[in-house]
Amino acid sequence: MEKLPPPTGFTILQPAQITRQARTHPLILILHSRQQTAQLLELAAYLGQRGALLVLDGGNCFNGYSVAAALYRMQGSGSIRPVLERIRVARAFTCYQMGELIRAALPYSTRPPHPQLPEEEGTPGGQEGQGQAEGSVRAAVVLDLLATFLDENVPLGERKRLLRSCLDDLKKLAHSAPVLMTVRQSSSHPIPPEMLTSLLEAAGEVWSAPQPEPPPANLRLFAE
Repeated sequence: MEKLPPPTGFTILQPAQITRQARTHPLILILHSRQQTAQLLELAAYLGQRGALLVLDGGNCFNGYSVAAALYRMQGSGSIRPVLERIRVARAFTCYQMGELIRAALPYSTRPPHPQLPEEEGTPGGQEGQGQAEGSVRAAVVLDLLATFLDENVPLGERKRLLRSCLDDLKKLAHSAPVLMTVRQSSSHPIPPEMLTSLLEAAGEVWSAPQPEPPPANLRLFAE
């Protein structure tokens, strides 16, 4: 399976939690900030050029117009419509929905009968909510995977159980196509250490980039 390059500005880390077994599959963890989401959408555009792409959005951060703009920059000329039609997007608003979407993305040979992805309105840059036939996905991206797992209305033990189940299913999917799971880092919403450990243990590779410096608290908008 072809090795994917990290986006510009991202480097490949090798945390101690990455086991030899995890390195045998292309499950990639991307740690990023909100400001770096645009680079991830450019990566989605690149993957869409290569073949059928499944995007599961946990943080409501997929922007079809940004993907289309990236494709125009990459291609320079020619229609981008064929690429957009190869991108399928489904959004999850709870950790339970994320688990359902990931399970539905598995090849039929590795999962029990399960409902297709729920139908939703389409957006520019992709068709939403359509299930994938076995073998049709060239790559999969799970945007802001942990966003729905930070809901304190769901008991922590249940969220951890669901996350482990999602990671197990993503590892199965990664045996048939490259899978990238992104996690947005924020000082105001830190990642629970036990969840981060689970992600690092499941990943075969970790991409990260320096976090942007916050503006000074006394930053003046206008010169005196």
